[in-house]
Amino acid sequence: MRTWLLIFTLFITSTFNAIALNPDISVEETVDSLLREARPLISSDPDRAEVLIKDALRIAEDGGFMKANANALNYLGIIYYNKKNYPTAIKYFQQSLKVLFRIGNKEKVANMMKKIGLSYLNQQKYAKAIEYYKLALKVFEQTELPGREANTHVEIGVIYRLYQRFSDAINQFDEAFVLYEKLDNKGGQAESLHHIAKTYHLMGNYKKADEFFTQTLKVYENYLDYSGLATVYNDYSRTLIELEAFRKAEEMLTRAEEQCSTGDTLLMGKISANYGAVLVYQSEYDQAEQYLNRALALAEKTKNEDLLAQVYKNLYELNFRNNQTKKALSFYQKYIAVKDTTAVQTIKEYGSAASGAKLSNIVIFITVFGSIIIIGLVIWLIVVIRQRDRALAELAKKD
Repeated sequence: MRTWLLIFTLFITSTFNAIALNPDISVEETVDSLLREARPLISSDPDRAEVLIKDALRIAEDGGFMKANANALNYLGIIYYNKKNYPTAIKYFQQSLKVLFRIGNKEKVANMMKKIGLSYLNQQKYAKAIEYYKLALKVFEQTELPGREANTHVEIGVIYRLYQRFSDAINQFDEAFVLYEKLDNKGGQAESLHHIAKTYHLMGNYKKADEFFTQTLKVYENYLDYSGLATVYNDYSRTLIELEAFRKAEEMLTRAEEQCSTGDTLLMGKISANYGAVLVYQSEYDQAEQYLNRALALAEKTKNEDLLAQVYKNLYELNFRNNQTKKALSFYQKYIAVKDTTAVQTIKEYGSAASGAKLSNIVIFITVFGSIIIIGLVIWLIVVIRQRDRALAELAKKD
């Protein structure tokens, strides 16, 4: 009996000693519990989630629990990102980034840099977005994660393309393709080639776009399943329309329609718009109008302004060719209005990015112009003084 009593006493003593030596165990569990409770509420009830996360953050900061601290700040950033309050989201992501640097988890550091970059991208601040994505790229290079590195090159390329810096975009896609080749990642290779083709199309270099679309299809047909192929066929059709290869464009659209999922409303709208364009150029106006009206309904349903602009442009072309001048003018005005809406932020960004260079040019111009004026005045004064001296000399001779 005494033996059992002694064992029980030792057990109780050791338990209390463990608690005394680790007073923060229950506190840390409380923080984790609050974050676990908050996580599913970030989308469904963000206000309640924010209260829980801020409670967890306060305890984590007081207790020095860095991992929980970083997670809490990240969750707050996500809440404000979802609310499209990007400046506040960036504030929390940057605070989380500082903690992650202290922890030393490089992959999470790179991921957080991308979140900051994405927040800037959603504000059309392309230069800042690229800056943070390139910082993430350096981290992936250092940690020897070539798959993540290649994917980041693609993402930077897409941002450059949105920024209309097409040559820089193509360079990034080329870098990605090289890495995907080393990894023998056929899906990545196809994605990189597809992006290069789309970029050349936007540059108006349709022959190069045709070349890279052909390469993309070869990779798909030789190595990959049909997932994603419908989008490639549809995008290729637009290049073929520009090259006036209408029969081949129609062939690509037929394949796109066969491969397209019935639930992909946006892609179906794009295919219909391109079918309509082909039929307009083939003077099949009644059929073209049916396809374009279908595309218009899908564009309005998905609220996709790029598709809406494309449809309005095609309807303008249809009515102009069919001598329906008033309708053509109406659709042209709608096309311009939508294009202005989608372009305004890009124009603002170009303005802000170029303002420093413009200011420098103005300063240089003023400096140079001012110097020329001063030199001119000096020369003029010298000439005047010499003429005065000559006149005085002539007067002296007469006297």
